[in-house]
Amino acid sequence: MKNLWGPHLYLPGNSATFIHHLPLIDIRCVVLDLEDAIPMSQKIQGLQLVKHAISYLRELAPHFIIIVRINRPDIFPELCTQEISTLVSSKPDAICIPFVSSEKEVLFVDELITEAEEKYSIPSGSIALQPMIESSRALINIDQIAGASARNEALALGGADWRDTHGLNRLKSCRELDYVRTCMVTVAAEFELFALDTVFPWFEDAEAYEMDCENSRNIGISGKAIATPAQIEITNRYLKPDDERLAWAKNLLSNLKTEVYFNEARQFYKDRFIDPKIIFQAKKILTYLD
Repeated sequence: MKNLWGPHLYLPGNSATFIHHLPLIDIRCVVLDLEDAIPMSQKIQGLQLVKHAISYLRELAPHFIIIVRINRPDIFPELCTQEISTLVSSKPDAICIPFVSSEKEVLFVDELITEAEEKYSIPSGSIALQPMIESSRALINIDQIAGASARNEALALGGADWRDTHGLNRLKSCRELDYVRTCMVTVAAEFELFALDTVFPWFEDAEAYEMDCENSRNIGISGKAIATPAQIEITNRYLKPDDERLAWAKNLLSNLKTEVYFNEARQFYKDRFIDPKIIFQAKKILTYLD
């Protein structure tokens, strides 16, 4: 399980200047965007740049978790196929799939990655998936999406498209997103995934962003997309396990005991049965220390 806590910095995949300076930024999760950030006429050029950027970042910033957001497989299956075929040889850590509406898109991308991993002799399952929840159809099928692939490591919210597809007002509090956030966190917990929040677009309003981060943390969000390095410090400050949660997780995991009851191995803490979902949450919390 990777450390996906805190800020996930999005940047255009066709911007050589941004990519060149990226190793100077104190960040862990970076998302090279081939979708919304690049016009159609520059998609292939951006794809080639991202392929080489991954190798560049691996050399200069080996601590980076490198995620690539591809184009929608439901609308552009040929482009998506070309993207996966091109990217897998560079071994990104994860592929973010936008506007997923059912398990079909997740399985489509999974199969493409599996074929490419075999082609390039990369261990199967090395590249994770992060489906994005951006529409009502995605929410209706969210349990199918979350469970579609063993590669899934997170569910990510696409807040701008969620607002637009539902005709919502854009509020600085972002509370209009609370329902879908809560649903996403709930399903992520069931399928043992991270829940990642959307970009806060009012970059100049640090106070409002702090309030949004605090609300996201209280709902159960672990990570958050950002589009400017100016939001890194605030995101790190709010979206991290506090000392109490870290101490709880360490104590629980270090004191678990396995007992066999009715021919089944169960885990106990101080003679109390601990649900596997609670153990997952403790392990997720401790990834923050990695």
